[in-house]
Amino acid sequence: MQTWAVCGSRCVLAVDSPAPEIPGLREYIEDIFQKPAIMINTHGHIDHIGCNRQFSEVYMSRKDWNLAAGGGIFRSGKTDTAGGLPYKLNDMPEGKRFSLGDRSFTAVSVPGHTAGSMVLYEQETGILFGGDAIARRILYGLSDWTPLEQYKSGLRKIAGLHITKVCSAHDDFPLPGNMAERILENIDKYLPYTEKVWTSPVDGRIFKQIVTEAGEESIDYFSFVIPADRCEEKENESI
Repeated sequence: MQTWAVCGSRCVLAVDSPAPEIPGLREYIEDIFQKPAIMINTHGHIDHIGCNRQFSEVYMSRKDWNLAAGGGIFRSGKTDTAGGLPYKLNDMPEGKRFSLGDRSFTAVSVPGHTAGSMVLYEQETGILFGGDAIARRILYGLSDWTPLEQYKSGLRKIAGLHITKVCSAHDDFPLPGNMAERILENIDKYLPYTEKVWTSPVDGRIFKQIVTEAGEESIDYFSFVIPADRCEEKENESI
């Protein structure tokens, strides 16, 4: 997982906060760009919040606050609360705009990977920071459940934007601007028929898996896993 950094004329936008904590990350960013940095968490998983306490401004969708408070894998059970964290969280609702001075990014909700998953979009350049919601590898429904159709609705919303490139949290190179369309196509084409499974190392649950033939180093690689029991539940409901 990497932190993406965007420098504006007023401040730096740092997207996602790696774990384990990297000492001095904030100072490193601010030293390079000579401007104050704010931290944006695309969601509340442990590998995206590891350096949060170094930043005076941290933003995350309120829907994932109790995920961060629970340790970043499972939720604390206290809805919309960030109690016990060694830093303050600010809410990042749909449409929240971050002005860097001469550049600005808007938060867009794409629930599915987690309930509070957000992406950041710059209209002027078409750049999208996809977090773990728009990426080559999608781990769906590990920490909570969002109906798959709701995720697909979010993907269609993203597909309607003019996107030139996608910067995901776990790829160190930009992805094509049509990633949302690619994800939709792969889910619709392969999920009903896949027999591949993946076992979660976290809790032992069985997930259905889509994985393309392209190798992991290929930009065309795609992997999507979703809890098998919830997939079956959805299929039963549609009968």
